[in-house]
Amino acid sequence: MKAKTLLWACGLVPGLVCAAVTTTVDHPAAARAVQLLEGRVGAAAVRLDVAADLSQTVGDGYEVRRAADGTLVVTGARPRSLLYAADEPQRWLAAGERPIRRVPHFAHRLLNFTGKGHSVADWVAATGANEVHLARNAAGRLVKDCRDADVDCYAFLYGCDPSKWNRGKFAAFLAEHPEAKGTDPGRSWEKGVMCPSSPATWAFFAQTITELAQSGDFDGVVVTFWDDYGLNCCCRRCRTGGMNSFGARNAAIVNCFEQALKAIGKRLVVRTWASGAPHFLGDEWVQAPGYAGRDDALATWARAFEKSDADTVFVTKVYNSDCQPNPPFSNLLGAATAAGRTELAEWQITGQTVGLNYLPYSTVAHTAWTMKKAAALVGRANGVCLYAGGYRRGDYEALDDDVNSINVHAWRQLAWDPDDDVEAIWREWAEPRYGADAAAAIAALKACENAAVVAFSPLGLGAPTESKAANSVQRREDLFRYTNRQFLPEGRAALLPSEANIQKVVDEKNAAIAALEATRPGVTAELARRIDLLIAHLKTYRAVDGAMWRLRRLRFLKDMGTSDARLMKEIEADFDFLRQNPYPLSEELGSPVPLMRDIHSNAVECVERILGPSWRTAD
Repeated sequence: MKAKTLLWACGLVPGLVCAAVTTTVDHPAAARAVQLLEGRVGAAAVRLDVAADLSQTVGDGYEVRRAADGTLVVTGARPRSLLYAADEPQRWLAAGERPIRRVPHFAHRLLNFTGKGHSVADWVAATGANEVHLARNAAGRLVKDCRDADVDCYAFLYGCDPSKWNRGKFAAFLAEHPEAKGTDPGRSWEKGVMCPSSPATWAFFAQTITELAQSGDFDGVVVTFWDDYGLNCCCRRCRTGGMNSFGARNAAIVNCFEQALKAIGKRLVVRTWASGAPHFLGDEWVQAPGYAGRDDALATWARAFEKSDADTVFVTKVYNSDCQPNPPFSNLLGAATAAGRTELAEWQITGQTVGLNYLPYSTVAHTAWTMKKAAALVGRANGVCLYAGGYRRGDYEALDDDVNSINVHAWRQLAWDPDDDVEAIWREWAEPRYGADAAAAIAALKACENAAVVAFSPLGLGAPTESKAANSVQRREDLFRYTNRQFLPEGRAALLPSEANIQKVVDEKNAAIAALEATRPGVTAELARRIDLLIAHLKTYRAVDGAMWRLRRLRFLKDMGTSDARLMKEIEADFDFLRQNPYPLSEELGSPVPLMRDIHSNAVECVERILGPSWRTAD
């Protein structure tokens, strides 16, 4: 086939390509790869080819060798391989007659795609993914986009509460099958909407997932059962018939879904994620099974692993919590692999719990060590999964963020080679963006990784899982539990109501602020602006968390029949700091003032219960 020549960068001939980069491959993925490479290969002549038999050597990767005429020949095992090469020319521009080969470590590399911002092909190039699951209600043309990017495509079914899927259809079903209606336990986040002891329930579930899988050209369906959990039925049939545990119900749902999909030649992918640690949310108890240690995790999922078909895929987060910063490592990852199932390790790099990407943060060090550990647990034949983007920020373009896009880039490189040189990964990302300022930018963003942990996980404890300010003392304390960090020895010790812990929570903020300020000289104006926001956040929550730990001390003293007016005055000084230094991200991340006001009123009650109003005049 005659090589095509693209001139898209010149803007002269739509659909044609520039002279420096040519391809013999008639596929949309190859055409996009040529466009992505334009302007990134200097004066080099580059030709993109595909050779299916190369898969025996490089999987779905690629190789690059220099032809006798000096042309760099990039040969992919399949069209998407050319997208992978197009994202990293710095890795192969120096190729000689001896080929450079890029072989992905994991067989499966699943990407959650939200349908916002860049195209499927661009995200496949940037993440090295070979499978994509589309966010809820984001199918349509995106299915074709997945085919054009040469990747498998999965629909997404969220939760197992069918009243949330289609209310009208569900109401009609219950009218015909009242025996399938569940008995709700009451005051539980996990609802008993349907009865798992009723055969009609499973017929409805099978029909639902079949219709979803056939609604587009999907290879299968990704499912997750939480947060919208609807099978927590407490009727007599469930209590006496073995359907009164999450483990039994999970095994039943998996079996129902996989058999329905198997009948139409589709595959099931199950996310084992639940919902953080057990806690009250309002007046409802979130049971969050699977997070209270290895035994609880296995009780929740082992039966599903053992009884499932070999083709079913299980996806488990590397975090034993919702996501970063710095949570305990999963105690479930590796169990599905041990049971002979396909297993993927999942990362969430969305800014969800570290400032929604308004603040600079790095997850590179965390990704590096967790990728190595995950690789040892699941093996090359299994894989990895990435949730990336801007959590609940429709205006955010993750791949265009010259500050936080390092996290996606590092994940991509480490997912292809868990032993890759992390410092080299930093440099290849920073140098094209920052030039002579690259070293300063790297140092600053490395400091941001620890600062993000300190900002959103004080003394190793949990923080708002949406990055939003808690609005009350009770909610703040629930959040200490929610992300599981209280199970760590240092987390439990941090909650002791001691003077030392008050000082620790202030000191760690001060140390993070000092580290950030030391790296600020020499960085670009935009990076400096984002660092200043993180410093402001740390100063704000130095006051909030300092006051929170002082309140814990005052409550302890009250129970001992004594008090300390000095602590109350320090809380007032913390509150004064907030009044005099308004939090710059109140509109985006919520105001800390309601929480501080609640801390103050609770502290006043503690002190006046013992000292009366005289504390105000005490020395």
